[in-house]
Amino acid sequence: MNEAPSSLLAADEPQSVTVTNEGGTSPFVIVADHAGKYLPRRLQMLGLQAAACERHIAWDIGAGAVCCLIGDALGAVVMRQNYSRLVIDCNRMPGSETSIVELSELTTVPGNIGLSKAQMDAAFERYFSPITTGLRVNWIGGDKPVCRPH
Repeated sequence: MNEAPSSLLAADEPQSVTVTNEGGTSPFVIVADHAGKYLPRRLQMLGLQAAACERHIAWDIGAGAVCCLIGDALGAVVMRQNYSRLVIDCNRMPGSETSIVELSELTTVPGNIGLSKAQMDAAFERYFSPITTGLRVNWIGGDKPVCRPH
């Protein structure tokens, strides 16, 4: 995983983030940072069995679908993280002990053991950064912040 961030995904793998209702008119933006369970092929399932990747350790089961339903009902933009929180947890501060876990719910994640700073930085750039930098705040009329994808 010491390669440049762009090489962490094959050309046929999903982007890190999926945006739906891009033209939404609601002042709300819904962000589902644990929506996906995909693991890039090059990470070889982080050394886990397929069954482990279907469990809560890998994703918040149904979160993406619920967020899309709410987004549709509100006319809101929805941003969903496509990759498993086992690759990097987009709901944690990068570099923290819980950002890239070696153990999740008593399950060892072999592919995350002993990662170098360069490997963690590459995961941050490829999987974490797109969801956090994909938002900007616009100020409309006084003190009303409106987040929009950019």
